[in-house]
Amino acid sequence: MKRDLLLKFWYWAGRILPLTALAIISFVLAFGTDTWLDYVLCGIAVIFATFAFTWWWWILDTVKSLYNLLQSAQDRFSEVIIELRDIKKDLNDSDRKRDKQDKDKS
Repeated sequence: MKRDLLLKFWYWAGRILPLTALAIISFVLAFGTDTWLDYVLCGIAVIFATFAFTWWWWILDTVKSLYNLLQSAQDRFSEVIIELRDIKKDLNDSDRKRDKQDKDKS
């Protein structure tokens, strides 16, 4: 459990931290940091950028997981359809006679 949490942390950190560092460098170079207000504005911009990067990667992973889920469901439904066809064929090929239902029993 702990290992899985660490793996998940480093997986996300490897995706988000480089982009966050790039955002920090970009904001500092674009706006400069001469006063405390500049530091605060750059900090807020970096926080928003970090959330945007995290959200983007989360969406990509979610869409990938959804696609894999739908693909596996489609594969299982295909197997069920093939099995039902085989059962139908076996029933139609059997020599056993079926009793006819009375139509007047409604």
